[in-house]
Amino acid sequence: MGRETNEIMRDISQAREEIDSHLHELGGRVERARTQLDIQARARENLPQVLGAAAVGGLIFGLLVGRRRAHRHEAMYAPPWNMSERERMAWRKRMAEVSGLSKAAAEEEIP
Repeated sequence: MGRETNEIMRDISQAREEIDSHLHELGGRVERARTQLDIQARARENLPQVLGAAAVGGLIFGLLVGRRRAHRHEAMYAPPWNMSERERMAWRKRMAEVSGLSKAAAEEEIP
């Protein structure tokens, strides 16, 4: 009986040692996998490049959109170049009416 108990205890200790060695190996593998897949570190490394690219893209987009809007504002004050002469005259007449509406009233016009 004593020998069987000692053998069982020895088997248990050997099993524990094997389990510990396997866990240690797996722990090393997990650490290596974590370092290879460290997404946060990669994100920190790539952040300046991503922000720089976004800034450059925003500037280019702003220039393109800004030019379009500038042309639209210019179109309010000058007739578009692709209009016929008759359309330009009608446009100028319409702009004269609109500009007359925006002027302040004279004192004699106020009741």
